[in-house]
Amino acid sequence: MSVAIVACSYIHVGSGKFFLRTYETNPSKPTFYELVDQLAEEISSEAKDFSRVGGLPTIPASSVKGNIRGRLELTFRAHEGRVRSCFSKASQYPPLATYWRHRRIWGDVLNEDRSRACDLTSMEKVCLICDLFGTTGLSSLINFEDFIGREVTPEEIKVDGEKILAAPAGSEFEGTINFTNLKEEELGLLFIGMGLKDNVKGRQLLLGRLKYRGLVGSKLFGRIIYVVKALYLTNYSRKIDGFDSKSFKNESELTPLIKNLTSTALQRFNKELKIIDEVINVA
Repeated sequence: MSVAIVACSYIHVGSGKFFLRTYETNPSKPTFYELVDQLAEEISSEAKDFSRVGGLPTIPASSVKGNIRGRLELTFRAHEGRVRSCFSKASQYPPLATYWRHRRIWGDVLNEDRSRACDLTSMEKVCLICDLFGTTGLSSLINFEDFIGREVTPEEIKVDGEKILAAPAGSEFEGTINFTNLKEEELGLLFIGMGLKDNVKGRQLLLGRLKYRGLVGSKLFGRIIYVVKALYLTNYSRKIDGFDSKSFKNESELTPLIKNLTSTALQRFNKELKIIDEVINVA
């Protein structure tokens, strides 16, 4: 499946890396305290970069997978004494700075006792979401590639006294999601995790650093949509019920497919799913 992530506001996905040049620019071997002062000055003056692969702004595959998986974990609710997802990726207790916003979005689901996270090395069966996305001792049926922003130019923005490089609204990152041996309702769940329902474009979702902050000064952060560009089944796959083709290459072909599969998932898991508009609730 070919997919785009389109920024509806500024987004920042950090690389976790910081490149310091102090040793290169000061060959005179400063004392320890001079070096600390130089490093502190450099850290405060350098902008935290956007994650990159091959020099291009990139939303890593792990970030996309975590974004979709975590949303599905929190969308499933306990019903008749069982729940189909543990809290393997989604957190009941995020960092204190975002805790109240997290609770305002997801509500009572965070109070559910879902026992420990799945681990197939020490248990016989895992939850549905771990079966799809993988867990300890179990490979994923859904795999993600990095989403590359080939024409994205991050802008330097000052946030809480530090500089970051953020992708502006309209930035587009393209990537691929591969899946194996999914049932139709499970493929529908993947679309639901992407915020899709009856169109190739999903509703606005939260992603990246500062996603819970919303407005930072006058700038809005953390809003994206997923857009499905194409979907291809292999020759070994059976056709999806109601469709003659195994290739869906444009909006007119994809729209009825997405509507069909998400409807199938919503019917199959009827009272177990609660779709939350996270963007409205975080405001």
